[in-house]
Amino acid sequence: MPLGKLALIVASAMIAAGLTVWVGAWVTSALQFDGSVWPVAIPAALVCFAVWRVIAWSMRNEP
Repeated sequence: MPLGKLALIVASAMIAAGLTVWVGAWVTSALQFDGSVWPVAIPAALVCFAVWRVIAWSMRNEP
């Protein structure tokens, strides 16, 4: 893999991670969640995402 392409991938991943943290902090401060919400909200969001992906996959692969 050329060094320029690798550098672009690494830079893109770092920028995406930084934006994710920034948006998460912004949303958290805007909604004023207390600390007891996050242990439930994060796994619930991950389960919803997994269910959504399974449904999308099964609709795409119908015979």
